[in-house]
Amino acid sequence: MCLKFKKLLLLAVMFVVCTSAVSAQYGVPTSARAVDLADNLIAWQTESGGWTKNTDFSTVKYQPGMSRGPVNRYGQECGTFDNNASIDEMRFLAMVYKWHGHERHKEAFMKGLNWMLEAQYPSGGWPQYYPLRDGYWDNVTYNDNAMARILSFIRDMLNQQALYDFIGEENFVRLEEAYEKGIEYILKSQIEVNGHLTAWCQQHDPVTYEPRMGRAYEHPSIVSAESVGVVRFLMSIPDPSEEVRRAIVSALEWFELAQLPAGNWARFYDIDTMVPIFSGRDSIIRYQVTDIELERQQGYSWFNNSPRSLLEEARKGDYLDKLRESLPDHQPITIEAFADPAVPKFNSPKIWPAQTVSGIMTIDIELSMRKPENFEEIVIKIGNEEIYRGSEMHVQLEHDTSAMRNGIHALIVETTTKAGAFIRHSANFTVNNR
Repeated sequence: MCLKFKKLLLLAVMFVVCTSAVSAQYGVPTSARAVDLADNLIAWQTESGGWTKNTDFSTVKYQPGMSRGPVNRYGQECGTFDNNASIDEMRFLAMVYKWHGHERHKEAFMKGLNWMLEAQYPSGGWPQYYPLRDGYWDNVTYNDNAMARILSFIRDMLNQQALYDFIGEENFVRLEEAYEKGIEYILKSQIEVNGHLTAWCQQHDPVTYEPRMGRAYEHPSIVSAESVGVVRFLMSIPDPSEEVRRAIVSALEWFELAQLPAGNWARFYDIDTMVPIFSGRDSIIRYQVTDIELERQQGYSWFNNSPRSLLEEARKGDYLDKLRESLPDHQPITIEAFADPAVPKFNSPKIWPAQTVSGIMTIDIELSMRKPENFEEIVIKIGNEEIYRGSEMHVQLEHDTSAMRNGIHALIVETTTKAGAFIRHSANFTVNNR
């Protein structure tokens, strides 16, 4: 094969790769400017081989003394896969090296490749940061499509060996093993409820595969938007195994079941009940988004439409029907697989902002259930004092606060159903009797 034809073939491969976000951020790798940009990426690369997030490396030139990333307790700067970091930088370095041939760009890519492969847990998942930071970042991360982007990049390297031939045969073997382990982790971490597979959490335990807590307002739960990225990746696998097909169809059916009456999806669903949940920085689970502080209401995406386009794609060409046909023993998930709790809504006192009361306080609690006939009991307490117990699903009562001390108190509502589903919900209020 002549050198000119090799260059044209390489250019064609790079054109396909550059249709991604790489070209949008860094431009064409064949340009002279691309060499300067690649050199800046080398300057920004952490000692371990990754890159930080939320920095535009195409415009922000590294200066000595600038932080390349958060530092863990061992003094190591940590690179991340979060917010689309590190993967695009590695793609760009590979293309610039293949076109311009500077050894320093190859060395930086190989440093990044080793960092990425070393970051993978033995179970197959990847943390959000590496080296590890000792926090929720150490959990296997699905949010921001981190896991799917890593695996897609690995698959691209395996499929585009003309572009990545410089990494050596031994590294292609490592990539193949990492790819298989990554898919295995995805399948093992899919959340199961009463024998039915559903979707995934934002973070999972690297050893047990269990859903794990993220930030204070990100509870272990089934998540909608992040699971879409996982399913899209699984759907892109050629000739998928039975396990992969089962994971896909189960998640698609869960998306159908989880759609809200308004036509959209909540970000977080309680694992056992599939009730949407919300939380503020106090980390208390609420059941109405208006019950958390305004800063979190407006500063976080509690609802989304991400599953809609995925479901539309799955229904095209009978894809979903064919999946089901390939799994004759598959039992579709239904709402009956989830517990049916009595979810309280605080009409009064309001949860946020905390209500200030004096004298007679009105308490108005309204419960909702899919099957109200299964409701059993509601208990209302102020602190440890029980003030109501009954079987009404809409409780309105008055409570005299005149004998209570001034300050913050907790109104606690506990509900139980005949099937044993239990919910405990609370609201703070402030007594101010002058």
